[in-house]
Amino acid sequence: MRARLLVLASSIGSLGWGAVLPYQFAYAAETRGWGVLLAAASASLFSLGALVAAPLAGRLADRRNPVTVAVVAQLVGAVAVGMLVFVGDAVTFLVGMLVFGLGLAAAVPAKQVLALQWSNSGDRRKIFAYKFTGESLGMAAGAFLAGLVVDLDRVDGLDVGFLMATGGFVLSSIIIWAAGRVRGGVVDA
Repeated sequence: MRARLLVLASSIGSLGWGAVLPYQFAYAAETRGWGVLLAAASASLFSLGALVAAPLAGRLADRRNPVTVAVVAQLVGAVAVGMLVFVGDAVTFLVGMLVFGLGLAAAVPAKQVLALQWSNSGDRRKIFAYKFTGESLGMAAGAFLAGLVVDLDRVDGLDVGFLMATGGFVLSSIIIWAAGRVRGGVVDA
């Protein structure tokens, strides 16, 4: 049960990332007029945040409650991407993308630990395969849905993508938190 909820949560979280990823470069470079160097820097800072966060979060998930690590990391990512709606300058956008990368990547190792903990040895391969497939489908669905509504001709045209990402991470966090409270089919008090 908990492993299936984790697969669902991971898929929903990826939906939001898919809503931002395909459009972020063009949004920064052309829509906001910040140029290709800043757009490349924002993608690089996102990746740098991910590079720094993943190993640290992996250690935390091994030593602390991985549910807490995953939920807090995703909520940090949700706040960062949600704040991009209010960004008016390039520096704040760069910081937001860095923190977004930190939050998104920090949740990944914690969710991997949860996949191990919440599945038995006979189902483990399936759970990891479903989780990976769900995340990929979630990204694709997010990109598709955002493609229907994102308007890169307007400064606020990617706001819907930022809000989709925020909502996806928040909903994913709620599902992981709720699944973490379930023990043997009973919710902890």
